[in-house]
Amino acid sequence: MMMAWSGSVLAGDYLTSTKTLDDRIKVGGQLQEQDVQALADAGVMHVINFRTQAEMDALSFDEQTIVTQANMTYDLIPMGKSVGYAPSQLASFTALMSKYDDEPTVLHCHSGFRANLIYAAWLIESQNTAPEDAKRMVHAWSDEAIGQLLNKKITTEE
Repeated sequence: MMMAWSGSVLAGDYLTSTKTLDDRIKVGGQLQEQDVQALADAGVMHVINFRTQAEMDALSFDEQTIVTQANMTYDLIPMGKSVGYAPSQLASFTALMSKYDDEPTVLHCHSGFRANLIYAAWLIESQNTAPEDAKRMVHAWSDEAIGQLLNKKITTEE
């Protein structure tokens, strides 16, 4: 069942600074505490975070608690330079994409890079998207990190 984004999104809200990847997926940087209820009000049902636990521990608020208190699901799939990029992370993300079906979901990390990266890897692996097309759909890419997530060498023409 395809869920549409709903609610009123005012200028300056988190969703206005995100990138829409498809009808259900938006990617952005780190959520702020005040963003969470606005996301829930806009119809977001799931938040998937790709920051490391150490990065999350450095925040002044507990994102998981605030997200779940707003009646959204929260998932953390740590990835990045300090913990690496691995097929197991992509497998976890793929399972969530299947579980959450077409429901509005926000993917985030510090800047959106890791969230875009894993989405592109998912497109290649699970949606049979050509690497060049996946690269055009996201705002950030690393052939090396994509290759690690997919466990194969990926190169694209610039």
